[in-house]
Order: sequence, then C-alpha cells, then structure tokens
Amino acid sequence: METASLTPTITWTALAGSPTYTLEVSPQLTFGNIVYTRETIATSVTIPEGHLQHSTNYHVRVRAVVGGNTYISQPHFFATTFVPLPEITVPTIISPADGGIIVGRDLEVTWEEQRSRGFTVQLATRSNFPPAFANLRTIGVSALNFNAIFTNLPVEGTWYLRMRANMDDGASTDWTPVIRIQITEEGVSVLPPDITEFFRVYNTSNGNANLIINQPENTSAVITIFSITGRMLYRQTHSLNAGITNIPLELSGQARGVYLVQVTVGNRTQMQRIIR
Repeated sequence: METASLTPTITWTALAGSPTYTLEVSPQLTFGNIVYTRETIATSVTIPEGHLQHSTNYHVRVRAVVGGNTYISQPHFFATTFVPLPEITVPTIISPADGGIIVGRDLEVTWEEQRSRGFTVQLATRSNFPPAFANLRTIGVSALNFNAIFTNLPVEGTWYLRMRANMDDGASTDWTPVIRIQITEEGVSVLPPDITEFFRVYNTSNGNANLIINQPENTSAVITIFSITGRMLYRQTHSLNAGITNIPLELSGQARGVYLVQVTVGNRTQMQRIIR
C-alpha cells in the first residue's frame, strides 16, 4: 500500500491539446464524498493542509476536458501515514458567549480547532436537552470543520447550547458546559437593563455585530477592531450617554473569522473576541 503525507503532491501525464484538469480526492471509491478538488492547467497539484486526515485511505482521480471531450483517469489509491495523535478532548466553544444576545433567527457556533472524528452540536429551549423535543436541534459536523449554523430558529427567547467531540472508538467526549443565549427578532432594539459589565458584543444575522456599553456618566469611547493577527482594521471615537449605549460595528466587508474589538473609556481598556 502506498503511503503519503498529509500534503502530498499528485502528478499525472499531460494530454495533447490545451486541456483543463480537475483533481478529485475522496475516501470513497465512488467519489460520493470529495474532500478536496482543484481545477488547473498544470499536471500536478499539492494538496494543502487541512483536507486530509492521518491514517486514512483515499482515492484520487483526474478529469480532463479537451476539445469538448471529457476524460477520467482510473482511481489511484493511497493512505496517509500514521503519526501519534493527540488526545480527543471536550471542545472549547468560542462563540456565542454564555449570556450572549443573538439578533435574528440564525445562529453560528464556532469552536477551537482540535483533532476529532467529528462533532455533535445541540441547541434547545430547555437546558436538559430532552430527546424528541420539538425545539431541540442537532447538527453533526465533520472532523475538519469547526463551525455549525442553525437557521430559521422558530422561537425567540432563551436557548441553550452544548456540543461534544466524536472519538476514535466510536464513543464521544463529555458535553461542554451548557451555554445560555438570548435570541431576539431582527431589528428589535436590545437594551438589557441588567448589564453590569463594561461592554458586551452581540452578533446579528447579517454578519455584523453591535456593542452595548454601560457607563454611569456621559463620556466617550475609542472603539478599535483588530484582525486575529493584531492588524488594526478600524478605529473610531463614539460619544456615550450615561447608561447604556448601543453602537453598531460594520464588519460586512471583512472575511469570515475571528476578530478582536477593543474598547477604551478613559484609562480603562478591555478587549473581546467577536465572530464575523
């Protein structure tokens, strides 16, 4: 059996004419689940990190289109090499935050990257997640993906979230601690009267985010947004009224991912992660 690294280079023989090639890689001989594909005019492709798993069998083939005709190579079989693997642990949820507010009927859940055989994410309006409950949603996620999106949630109000990772032996890790979130209709002003922390971020379903800042007096705040690598993307000063101020953050022009928002009021500065 031929073994390969997790980033192998696949090469093939060139055809006459000016063909366009499409490389396809799948763990199934039927190619029902293609984990990586690439269109190219070259005769080799290096598969980047993040697509192949350790100690796994794969099939690879190449489609070629030339002169209006399509040709498909015979599948080639290989296995990725065995390496000692880290322990599969209970996932760490990045977003949403416990006690967070979500505007709209869609919710994206993200968690830290880790090894697994996949993940199970559950959302319900009851904290004990009763099976066969009408407002229990379950999403299964493959091993190399670290987010899940619940859409068209039917009920506003309080929801509860938990997840776990699938292990090599078919069992699962323990569930994460339960996260409590508040979901409200798109466009409704959300100004919770019981905010005691310096500021809070909540996401909207269109990919933007809002800040809620709670201050005892009229003042101003400097809002700065950084990429996860520390590059400053945005800085602006906002006037604050005594009490709660709601400030929208425009993120629609940024790629999806994790960002940092920094709020400075006087000599007080705090930073929090946000998800686009």
